[in-house]
Amino acid sequence: VVWIDAHADLHSPYTSPSGNMHGMPMGATLGINHINEPLRTPSTEASNIWDKMKSMSGSNPCVHPDDVIYIGARDTQKQEDAIFEHYGIPNLTTDDIRLQGVQWALNQVRNRLQNCDVVYITFDVDSMDPAFSDGTGTPVPNGLAPQQVALLLKNLIYWDKTACFEIVEINPLLDTKNEMANRVIDILLDVDKSNL
Repeated sequence: VVWIDAHADLHSPYTSPSGNMHGMPMGATLGINHINEPLRTPSTEASNIWDKMKSMSGSNPCVHPDDVIYIGARDTQKQEDAIFEHYGIPNLTTDDIRLQGVQWALNQVRNRLQNCDVVYITFDVDSMDPAFSDGTGTPVPNGLAPQQVALLLKNLIYWDKTACFEIVEINPLLDTKNEMANRVIDILLDVDKSNL
């Protein structure tokens, strides 16, 4: 999994400060409840739903932590940071990419996932800086530039290991002038031209 996002989404009902499910998909995928003391005790119903979520693929965990790399996560809580540290999950920050370059980031991804047969890529538009991510509800300062995203995606979408690619978090209610939608379309057109 290549998780391009401002957020780690590594929470569980045991750790989430808000209780919002959209902060838990990677926690469920990795089958993690918590590393340190839980922040809260979920209801029996929430615990049962959580256990079902973690096992939806027929296995728990669905993905091993060694097969995950993050790009751009910068709005994390200490519970998520503990998971990063405990499992050694890399997070290539915007500052890393500015300093080392996009090619460096691509090399990190390929090295990390070299033993994987298939790769899933998710691109959350809030991975971009708020100057470019006005059509999402969760903007976070110090994000990627569209050019960096386009270069990353050019090289990752057509990687022979890539089996799935998704774009998430465009909010049409906030993107009233279609600026975010058009920005993402421009990125995808740029990516597509690279494959011609």
